[in-house]
Order: sequence, then structure tokens, then C-alpha cells
Amino acid sequence: MSVSQKKKLLKAPRMKLVLSVWAAAWLIVSAASVLTLALALAFWPEPTPFSFQALLSSVLFTLLCIPNTLLLVHAHATHWVRPRLQLCVVRIVLMVPIYAIDSLLGLLQRSSVLFVTFRECYEAFVIYNFVLYLISYFGNQAELEALLASKPPVSHVPPMHWVLPTWRMGPRYLSICRRGALQYVVVRLVSAMFACVVQLLQGLWPELRVGYSSHLPSLYPLLAFLTSASQIWAMYCLLMFFRAVRLELAPIRPVAKFICIKSVVFLTFYQTLMLDVAMYSGLISGSHDMTAAEVTETAKDALLCLEMFVFSVLHPYVFPPDDYAADE
Repeated sequence: MSVSQKKKLLKAPRMKLVLSVWAAAWLIVSAASVLTLALALAFWPEPTPFSFQALLSSVLFTLLCIPNTLLLVHAHATHWVRPRLQLCVVRIVLMVPIYAIDSLLGLLQRSSVLFVTFRECYEAFVIYNFVLYLISYFGNQAELEALLASKPPVSHVPPMHWVLPTWRMGPRYLSICRRGALQYVVVRLVSAMFACVVQLLQGLWPELRVGYSSHLPSLYPLLAFLTSASQIWAMYCLLMFFRAVRLELAPIRPVAKFICIKSVVFLTFYQTLMLDVAMYSGLISGSHDMTAAEVTETAKDALLCLEMFVFSVLHPYVFPPDDYAADE
């Protein structure tokens, strides 16, 4: 065995050891920091306002999630085996610090809609990269189309099999799945930019706002419905693609990646939607220094910072660089 081959065999275990040591140390520091924060808020000499609690916890969770994500990016960069795949992975995992920093800035400047718009645009970018990741895994589009053409037809998931015809395998199957997933990218970008423009124009035309209005029918439920319908169709198309090539995708554990991205992108959308519904329903009230709308926006940003901390713990196990160690 040559020296280069021995180095390749030793590289993957060494990488796992470094990541394991870092993960253990980082989890200890994180647990100690979270415990310190909980004790500080519990035994604070005076009652602390909600805005202060949200800001303090968001700063902590943001500072904890950034180094873990950067280490994962560094691990991929030092084992750059499948550039097209790993570039997509890097773009996907970077959503954790981007979401956390964006939410923290939103807490510091409550009135700015630009932070929310930027986060929603990056969300669309993440979905695009996940679709690109799945297709790039098979080499190129022609190889993937040939693989799909060799497979038997895939039945639809109930109850969709009652309303949709069976998709023809081959190029058409790939086209339907890809367009179905990517249409959400377009819908999300358009809806985010539209909402941003409307809210920026509130000062000139107060009746043009996304929310309940006594002058015009609400635009917010319409945008939420369109975005939700687009999400459901995108997830269904990704599910159909996975059902067709699940055996070929098994080495990269696509289910964990699919669930992780779905949780970050789609569940956070419904979390935001439910908080808005709770506010409009009167379940969320204001305080002496914050309106109900400000309390809701603060809760959204604080929860996102907490959730990004959780996903920064999960991402090294869902998107590890040793998925591609066999190709070194």
C-alpha cells in the first residue's frame, strides 16, 4: 500500500475524532451557558421585561450556533471531495447562522421589514440548493433521466392517487418533480418582495398593508394561503422524487436531510403563521412598553434563534463530510 493510500485511510477517522472532541466540548459549553442563562433570569433581582429576556437569550443562542456551523463548513472545505454536492451542503448549513443573526438584528430593530425579507429570500435559496444537491448526486441530468426511465411507474401517495394521473418515468418525471419543487422558490421570492414593498409604503398609503384593514380585504391571509399551497406541492414533488430513487440515495441518508430542511424552512413558516393568528385573535397582548405586534415579532425572532441553536447541533450528524469519504 502506498503512502498516499495510507493517508487517505487515516484521514476519515482523524476527521471523525476531531469533530467528536469538538462536539463534546461544545455541548458542555452550551449546556453550561444555557443553565447560566436560565438561573440568571430566574433569580434576577427585579422583574425583567420580555424584550430583555428575548434579547439576552437570542444573543446567547446566536453566539453558540455560529462556531459549530463554521467548524462544519471548515470540515467540508478541508475534505472537498464532491465540490458540486458539498457546495450545496455549505449553502444549506449556513442558513443556521444567517437565520440567527438576521433574527437577532430584527430584535434590535423591530420596525425593519428588511431582515424578514432577506431571511425569506435565503429560505428560497436553500430549497433551490437542496434540489440541486439531489440532482447533482447522480452526476448530470441525462444520467438521472436514464435512471428514472429504467424504473417502473411510481404510484401517487393517497389521497393524491385519486386525482393525479401516474407520471411517466424518465425526463417527464424529473421535470415535474424539479419544477414542482422550484416553483416554491419563485412563489416565496415574489411574496417576500411584495410584502416588503407593501410594508415599506405604509407611510405613504396606510391602507396598503399586509394585515387586517378596515379599508381593504386582508392581503396577509391570501399570501399565507398561496405560500402554504406552494409549500405543500413542493414537498409532495420532493417526496415523489425520493420514492423513485430512494435506493440510490441511501448512502447519503436523504430522509434525515429532507426532514431537517423541511423543519427549518417549512415548520418555521407555520410557526410564524400561528403566532400571527394568535395575535390577531387576541391571544397575544401587549405590555407597558410593547404593542401586541411587537411582542409577536419579538417572540418570532427569539424562537428562531433558539431553533437555529438546536439545528446547529443536528447539522453535523445530518450533513457530515464523511458522507463523501468513500470518494476520496
